[in-house]
Amino acid sequence: MNKKIIGAVISALIIILIYGSIFLFVLNDAILSYDFLFVLIIVGSIILGVVISLIGRIKEIKSGEEEESKKY
Repeated sequence: MNKKIIGAVISALIIILIYGSIFLFVLNDAILSYDFLFVLIIVGSIILGVVISLIGRIKEIKSGEEEESKKY
């Protein structure tokens, strides 16, 4: 179970790092405040979705749903 949680956390961190670096790259080149706001909303929503998915995945692993489905 711990390996599954660690794997989920690592993959979520990789996605967050990738989109965070994209955000920082655009932040350095943002000319208009609208560009910054647009990128902030898009990247922020992606990162929020990844965190929400990670929380759901950890709950799923802890509840043992995967182990239950392996029986069938």
